[in-house]
Amino acid sequence: MLGKRGPLEAEEYEHVKRYVRIGHRILSGLQAIAHLLPGVLHHHERYDGEGYPEGLKGNAIPLLGRILAVADSYDAMSTPRPFRAALPAERIEQILVEGSGTQWEKAIVDAFVRCKSRVHDLRHRGAGDPTSGELDSAPPRGHQGPTPPEPIRYAHQLI
Repeated sequence: MLGKRGPLEAEEYEHVKRYVRIGHRILSGLQAIAHLLPGVLHHHERYDGEGYPEGLKGNAIPLLGRILAVADSYDAMSTPRPFRAALPAERIEQILVEGSGTQWEKAIVDAFVRCKSRVHDLRHRGAGDPTSGELDSAPPRGHQGPTPPEPIRYAHQLI
């Protein structure tokens, strides 16, 4: 279905919507990334409550889900698809700003726009492998909860 040139039929769209739950279930056994699971599950929720899988609205959507919604949308729009070319950066920004407050949280879109040159550089140059080794080991004994990786802490500062 990802290679389909036209719009998805209703049944196809319902099938595609299941992937967030499947991804969540696949990753749920990895203790080292447990702090990312709310984002995996809820990154297709919409700020106005019209998203999936649960139709959460506003701040009921976990913060990481709201951040990943913008990041995932940027990635989808900046990547060529079988049915269209990658969108130019200016058009992507326009779409994000227009959907601010309905599809995406305004503060997160504003943060994205403020750091857009860094995002574009990372998109085209790559970020290296800052998570190397992070997924291979469990947290140390006595650890009282996951510490978010640096990019997530940085995103929180921007908001």
